[in-house]
Amino acid sequence: MLEISFADWLISRSNHFKDLVVRFRDHQINTKESFNRVKVKHRDYEAKIREIDARVKEVEGILESINVLENKVKRRKRSR
Repeated sequence: MLEISFADWLISRSNHFKDLVVRFRDHQINTKESFNRVKVKHRDYEAKIREIDARVKEVEGILESINVLENKVKRRKRSR
């Protein structure tokens, strides 16, 4: 038990160990930031897709109403 605690103390005093811990912390922070950027872009793309989908549905509705109106309007036959 004494050897393990002495080894931990020795490692914690080591500059190389401190450098590794700092690099690991920086790596964790960079990874979290990268994933957050990806999440934000993903949300933006989803919002754009929803917006485009709403526009497409609106245009489809307009086209359907035009088709219905064209079907209702009949041409008069000319009387001779």
